[in-house]
Amino acid sequence: MIAAPSAPMPQPVVWNALGYPFEATPMLAALSACMIVRVWVCLKDAPDTSRARALDITITGIALLFSAGWVLLQRPSPFYALLSGCGFGALGSGIIALSLKWVQRIDPTATPDNQVRTDDQTLTQINSVRTRARRAQHARHKRRH
Repeated sequence: MIAAPSAPMPQPVVWNALGYPFEATPMLAALSACMIVRVWVCLKDAPDTSRARALDITITGIALLFSAGWVLLQRPSPFYALLSGCGFGALGSGIIALSLKWVQRIDPTATPDNQVRTDDQTLTQINSVRTRARRAQHARHKRRH
């Protein structure tokens, strides 16, 4: 009995970024969905000022990075990558607020705050944490010398 040769099964396209392999389709799905949602949110809600546009671009960049990181970490199927990309795009500045909460649970000098923040309030809080860290570093430097 002779077996007929079978056709090779198609394999997903695998790309590498900074040494991390990932499937191309979920990455493209997540990044595309995230970008489309961010464009929709920016066009729908943002005032037409250069400062607002700069914030939108920055927040879009952060959302895209989180989407890419999520795909690298979770390795979702394309459908779940689309959902994740939409979610990170819609979350927008909430990513900054969630990240700040995560840092506050680690950093004992950060003050706990349970308020929902606007983009400006979040950026002000981030700058105040950065300023406190610089002051503490400066004080340590003075004590050494």
